[in-house]
Amino acid sequence: MTTLDDLFKELMKRPGFKEEYLSLAPEFLPLINEHANVDTIAAMIETEALLHDPNAKKYTDVEELLRDLKA
Repeated sequence: MTTLDDLFKELMKRPGFKEEYLSLAPEFLPLINEHANVDTIAAMIETEALLHDPNAKKYTDVEELLRDLKA
C-alpha cells in the first residue's frame, strides 16, 4: 500500500472493520476533521489484530488491567 487512501480501502474490505467504522463514523469523523490520520488507522489495525490474537491478554476489568500495569 502506498497511501493512506489505499490502506483505508484495504481495511474497508474487512467486514468487521467496515461494520465498526460505519457505525462509529457519524460520531467520530467530525472530531478528526473527517479524515483518520495515520496514527488513528494504525491504532485501528493494532486493535483489530489484538481482537483476533488468541494469545493476547484481554481484560474485562480496569482494576485487573491496572494491577498488571503496576506489576
